[in-house]
Amino acid sequence: MVRFSGSTTPPSSQKGDSSGKIIPAKLSPDLIEKGKKIALDAGTGWDIYAIEQQFYEHVQRKGNPDNYAGAWIGFVKNKAKQYP
Repeated sequence: MVRFSGSTTPPSSQKGDSSGKIIPAKLSPDLIEKGKKIALDAGTGWDIYAIEQQFYEHVQRKGNPDNYAGAWIGFVKNKAKQYP
């Protein structure tokens, strides 16, 4: 299970904008590729960059996950189960 923290204070690796909203850290190219493979293998037609954008929006709404890489992979797996 992935737990999202509700903290409004961004970690040192992340910055807030002028409104105090969290700007999520960018995913590494390696993580994007892992997500892409999951999405392609599922065969549901998702564009990995659309999933990536939705993930960043999700992080902004819910807060920073404790395990960013794990949250990304779980997010992609859940998205890839359904059709866009």
